[in-house]
This record gives sequence, C-alpha cells and structure tokens, in this order.
Amino acid sequence: MLERFDFVATLPAADIERAKAWYRDKLRLEPLEEHEGAVMYRAGSSTFQLYPTQHAGTARNTLGAWY
Repeated sequence: MLERFDFVATLPAADIERAKAWYRDKLRLEPLEEHEGAVMYRAGSSTFQLYPTQHAGTARNTLGAWY
C-alpha cells in the first residue's frame, strides 16, 4: 500500500534562514516550496522538508511522512 505514496523526510532547524543558506550555498539546492513553518526541497527523486524548532538536534526520533 505505501509503495503508492512518496515519503518525505522531515529535518529540524534551529535557525531556518541559516539552514536555507547552507542548503543553497553548500548543496546548491533551492526550495521547492515554502510555507509558514516548513521549507520543502527536492534532490533527485528525494524530497525533504525543514521545519524551525528550538529543539533541533535534541530529538531521539526520526520524522517523516508518506504523502
């Protein structure tokens, strides 16, 4: 069933503007979409999103979703 849906990884960022600059400058990626609270990227066939949180780097879990 899940093979019909795309999986999107979700990555936390303490400073979303700094993270966007890093992805642009180091990886040459531009946002695919930007919404309040999330920035979506595509790299090849992979898609991931960044979300701002003061707790970035402290979670002991992985975030992702099937769309």
